[in-house]
Amino acid sequence: MTGLRRVGIHRFGGADLVRQHREWSGVSVDEVTWRASPGSTGEIHKPLHQIFVSLHGSAGKVSARAADGSRYSGHDFPGAVTFVPAGCHRVARYGGGTLTYLGITIPAGRHPESETGAAGRLRPFMHEVDPLLSQVARTLANAPAHPSSSLLADSASVLLLTHLMQRDLSGAGRSRESPAVLAPSSLRQVVDYIEANLGAELRLAELARVAGMQVHHLARAFKQALGLAPYQFVTQRRLARAAELLRDPAGPSIADVALRVGLSSQSHLTTSFRRVYGLTPAAYRAQHR
Repeated sequence: MTGLRRVGIHRFGGADLVRQHREWSGVSVDEVTWRASPGSTGEIHKPLHQIFVSLHGSAGKVSARAADGSRYSGHDFPGAVTFVPAGCHRVARYGGGTLTYLGITIPAGRHPESETGAAGRLRPFMHEVDPLLSQVARTLANAPAHPSSSLLADSASVLLLTHLMQRDLSGAGRSRESPAVLAPSSLRQVVDYIEANLGAELRLAELARVAGMQVHHLARAFKQALGLAPYQFVTQRRLARAAELLRDPAGPSIADVALRVGLSSQSHLTTSFRRVYGLTPAAYRAQHR
């Protein structure tokens, strides 16, 4: 685990065999195959929230403890989730083996309540089963490393940290926040902004500014209003705009269509377009001319 940004402490024995890294404005995901030597140790203490999801394999028996006094002793298993909040010190010892895992880092400022100074209440946990965290981590790991995925990364980080916050609130017996509601006029402003900027790098913070809401409120209220997360809606609109351009007899080249709708490349457009329309952009264009 030696390839992450070196801020604070992130030291592990053993060796990375394979590492694939993606990053969007501070939110990063690494898919790593790591070989732990018997008795190797690991230490984390960083100003970033970190989530680890075991995919397959095992690093042997794990003995770990965190600064809040929590401990874990047992083996890795597929789907095991570990969370180390920003500023938390965690150390572990491994029995040895080869493990493939996802590692996600999120800047502490992305926490929904960071503006009020409440981010410190997030608590670590180790090797627990959490299907939502695991699913979101896998979705993020499959996103292209391109600005067109920035909105997805924003939405995923907000969802992950909001979920972690709600875990803590439930464990402490405190009530959850009332769901935010996006007024029709604000929803129209956000949708109009998206339509006018499909070719640009759309960010959740900018959409929240247009709506006059906090980021985590917008993410939930938008989905409640339209039935789609912001990044899902943007993807849908980008592909619809691409279809319009492809139907235009005087329209641009397919590569230019991809750029105009904010996708990373012609291949990215082809993959996404075929998934929704059942045809490649070239076949769709030929069919509609």
